[in-house]
Amino acid sequence: MKKLIILFLTFFAINLSWGVDSKITHLRITSADGEIHRYDVNLIKEITFEEEQSAYKVAFYDEDSTLIESQTVKAGDDAVPPTVTPKDGYRFVGWSEDYTGIVEDKNIYASYECISCIDGYMYVDLGLSVYWASYNVGATSPEEYGDYFAWGETAPKDTYTWDNYKYCEGTANSLTKYNFNDEDGVVDEILTLLPEDDAATVNWGSNWRVPTEAEVEELRANCTFEAVTNYKSTGVNGFVITSKVTGFENVSIFMPEGGYKTTKLAFRGNAGDYWTSSVNKEGCSISIGLGLSDDGVVSWSIIERYIGRTVRAVADK
Repeated sequence: MKKLIILFLTFFAINLSWGVDSKITHLRITSADGEIHRYDVNLIKEITFEEEQSAYKVAFYDEDSTLIESQTVKAGDDAVPPTVTPKDGYRFVGWSEDYTGIVEDKNIYASYECISCIDGYMYVDLGLSVYWASYNVGATSPEEYGDYFAWGETAPKDTYTWDNYKYCEGTANSLTKYNFNDEDGVVDEILTLLPEDDAATVNWGSNWRVPTEAEVEELRANCTFEAVTNYKSTGVNGFVITSKVTGFENVSIFMPEGGYKTTKLAFRGNAGDYWTSSVNKEGCSISIGLGLSDDGVVSWSIIERYIGRTVRAVADK
């Protein structure tokens, strides 16, 4: 912006050719659109000229606010949108704002649509009886560990003990739910998690749930389990689980070795512990899970219900 200050309320111009004084009384200004404006100079104290901006900045961002590309665009011209690569399971659907005829600075964001999602959470079809989630409950990508849950609880905690376990009175033999043995507490003979106690259902919606023992056994029987370190250069250890079902041979999921939690975190990076929705039939103070060890061993992991473990959800087809 340029500013011209007129110091006098009136000013004079001397015409040397004629030798007479000519008092200027009005100022005529023609604007950019051709319109003529006439002003009384006696009323003018300051004239401000605004230069028309010749170029603008247009920044293209990914949906997570990561800058993709920044461009300087001539006024009135179109910006050139960059090429984007959607993450697995998503497709690009467009930009948040118009990038043509630019007359101002703009921040423009990419928009995506999940094509393999249920209620906003991604799944993988391994050719089995259920869909398997692409990542753990509480995570947003396969390499994240997600949240830890005691069996039958739906919110993570700082520590996990019998004293703060929801369905007992402080000890392993004082269970108040999910029990069929008189010696372990109140008997109700419920052996599988109900929806209100299912961490996947409560956190992700009614279409998701913790897998049953039978569904985990189906996964084990119909997939290969490969222990990997530094998965996709993320620094996370875990297992790539690949389908052996005809037509799905190249489809896989990754399950990180998140360990488990009691009063502290244990075995992260060395073991994966994932709950099923099934109580152990030989003693209801313990429940059944999938155990993944960094030496490549895949096994059933049967431990106390109060312990915090990760959850990989499934959804019915």
